[in-house]
Amino acid sequence: MFIKMINLINTVTIFIFNFLISYITFSRVQNNYPETILSSLENLRNDLSSIGFPNDVNLNIYFIIFTISLFNTLFWYIFVYRNLKINEASDLLKYFGILFFINLGVSFFFLYFLRFFDVSRGVLLLNLLSYPFILGVLIVGLNYFKNQKEKRKSIVIALVVSIFVISSTTLFFVIRSSDENVSLEFDDNSLAQVEEENNNYSQENLENEAQCFPWKGSDNFEECIFGSESNIIQNFEEQVNNLIYFDETLYILLEKGLIYSFDGKDSNLFLDISERVLTEESGEEGLFGIAFHPNENYFLVTYSNLSNSLTVDKYNLVNDKTSDNNYETILQLPNSQCCHWGGNIIWSEYFQDFILSIGDMESNERALLNFEPLDTTSLRGKLIFLNTNNTNSPLISSSNTYMPLSNIVAYGLRNPWKTIEYDNKLFIVDIGLANYEELNIVDLNLQNKDNFNSVMFGWPVYEGPFETIDIYTIEVPNEDTSETETYGFNGALSFVSRNTHYTEVNYWIENEPQNSLEYIKENSQLPNVYYDHTTPLTIRAAMIGGDIIKDRNSNYENTYFFSDFLTKEIFGYNYIKNEVFIFPQKNLSEGFVTSLIVNPYSPDSVIISTSKGELVNISLP
Repeated sequence: MFIKMINLINTVTIFIFNFLISYITFSRVQNNYPETILSSLENLRNDLSSIGFPNDVNLNIYFIIFTISLFNTLFWYIFVYRNLKINEASDLLKYFGILFFINLGVSFFFLYFLRFFDVSRGVLLLNLLSYPFILGVLIVGLNYFKNQKEKRKSIVIALVVSIFVISSTTLFFVIRSSDENVSLEFDDNSLAQVEEENNNYSQENLENEAQCFPWKGSDNFEECIFGSESNIIQNFEEQVNNLIYFDETLYILLEKGLIYSFDGKDSNLFLDISERVLTEESGEEGLFGIAFHPNENYFLVTYSNLSNSLTVDKYNLVNDKTSDNNYETILQLPNSQCCHWGGNIIWSEYFQDFILSIGDMESNERALLNFEPLDTTSLRGKLIFLNTNNTNSPLISSSNTYMPLSNIVAYGLRNPWKTIEYDNKLFIVDIGLANYEELNIVDLNLQNKDNFNSVMFGWPVYEGPFETIDIYTIEVPNEDTSETETYGFNGALSFVSRNTHYTEVNYWIENEPQNSLEYIKENSQLPNVYYDHTTPLTIRAAMIGGDIIKDRNSNYENTYFFSDFLTKEIFGYNYIKNEVFIFPQKNLSEGFVTSLIVNPYSPDSVIISTSKGELVNISLP
């Protein structure tokens, strides 16, 4: 009886330690890669649903932690505890090795099973290397207790007390961080619990139909407006990347290269360039945009081509129809990394030219060390004219042997998606790294369109209104001195000093190098609207713009609407009154939001597209 009790207590102890180690690991992953966690949970829910698993279950990070801990404990019991005998140091090393490979096998199985493909190798290595040592110390103690027959009562008491202390500690950390945990809720009857934020957000009893998440962002937030209704009006078999309205026709751009025209009743294939479109690398490639010349009979299409380049092709219109072969390529910009293409293109009535959005073409933390968005001799991280060459930009570069480009509309952008023009203003959405999303507005009336001064937004020095050196740094005490040194990101595993946080570039005046950081800080335009990714109740991810209701009879005239990639909330920004509103949504779609446009066929409503191929009409209250 004693042996059975000891075995049970030891197994519970090991499970708790496994849970604690897994919790620490996945909490680090969640803090650094919230989008990856949420996407994996979404994929897991879909996989389980396909085999009959209930849809109303709450899947969160604790589900993953519990399952991994359970498997680790099971294999520990089978391969270690049942045959636990430690007589020599070599026995202990043997068990260290067994524990290492148990944790390695279970961890990588679940990383693959849950599709965690973009997590910090540093966190994984720390887990793999520390696990056998922590559990190894435990097995030494367990081996000792298992062989003590004289002090059975005291041993049981000691183990029970130890389990209580460990369990209490684990529960404390779990409860303390539960508000920040990523989860997928599928409870249709849950009431919104809104906590008070710094912007005087007040808690109220809300309808069951939607949940209003707290706003952590710019201080121009006003309130949540309930009562939106949604319905699917079209469903395609692949991701819809963009929606463009021109000449009473809605153009629907599918990721893999198909463009459909929609007249309010029927949709017809307008153009197929799927054979030339790259779509299988990072998930951000594909067909990006289409823009029509208002007076001449042609249009431009933007996409990632098979050579991994951002491409702009020109097509002639023939009787409102096009031919796949009737085109010429007017721009190709190679992407050296994986992502952040930008690719949105518009016709500017103000400038009478096309404006193309280009991302920094860098991956995540690497972009923090890349100065190209602010380098005015590079096209990356810019809004550019395709035909105009009369803009003024300062020379910011590593060398003064180059001249600044003369077609830059705006620079210092990470991943602008997407830009529109209205009321002599440019509305530029820029997707942030891990903290802040931003909406920027350029008032063209303040400029001379024939001698335009390029507008700077500051990435990677700024994300939102904050310096990245402050939001992406750690402080490391110097052991030799009493001082603390500040370090910024250099990839997932290492850090570099503050002085080398950015690629070395200069601001040049009359061939003399000046301090570029000071110039950028003094001249960068800060966003009109921004929000933090994380609130106590949810995690937002990427600002998806956007369109403006122009109807004078609408309650939402002069309101710019945008959405969030993950939460699928609709936001409205009245740029005249400088007020932000949230329109909470319920069970909008299983997919992520990819684009938003004001519904041209129905007043006071917007259409969003999703990664599942849906077009969803949302009637505003």
